[in-house]
Amino acid sequence: DSDVRLTGQLRVTARDDATIDSETYGAAISLAGSNSGNGGALSIGFSMSNNTITSNVLADIVNSVVDAGAAGITLSSTNAATITATAVAASVSAAASGTGKGVGLSGGGAAALNDVQGSTLAWSADSTLQSAGAVALTASNDPSKIDATVVAAALSVAYSGVDKAGAAAIGVARARNLIGDAELSPLQVRAYLEDTSVTAAGDLTLTAHANQEIRSEEHT
Repeated sequence: DSDVRLTGQLRVTARDDATIDSETYGAAISLAGSNSGNGGALSIGFSMSNNTITSNVLADIVNSVVDAGAAGITLSSTNAATITATAVAASVSAAASGTGKGVGLSGGGAAALNDVQGSTLAWSADSTLQSAGAVALTASNDPSKIDATVVAAALSVAYSGVDKAGAAAIGVARARNLIGDAELSPLQVRAYLEDTSVTAAGDLTLTAHANQEIRSEEHT
């Protein structure tokens, strides 16, 4: 609860530039050899990157009376969350047998799970705003950005001098990127007035701007 009277400008500003830069790597190597029996090798490499930014940025006037001069009243809220994630997994197996069977199995898996959640609000509630100039409320989510690169590689080699030899390799890469969740937690970007009276000699402007970017690359 405030009563603010001034000849200049009232400016309320909130900004968050939260950043996550994540790199994860996983590797596995398996080698097996036999001169007289069977030879078998199994390797599994896995890497996972799990990143979440939850940021609520508020610029507000609540339960207050504000009387400002010609420079006006400005509420500005800016949220620019960025996640950069790299997940790499590699797996190599090699099996050899001189007289028996040779079997080599290899698996590589990499995943990146990235979430940006929260809200960006510029608002006034239960207040009286008077200005000899303009009144401006601006909420900007610009940009919320996710940049994900996921790489999974697998190599398997098998050899037998006299019997059968078999090799199998599987690589799986997965990226899941969310900026807000439409069902559970939508990202809010709002500029609004609630139960608030405004008397201004200049313009009254309410602006909400959102710019979300997702770039995702998956390689196997």
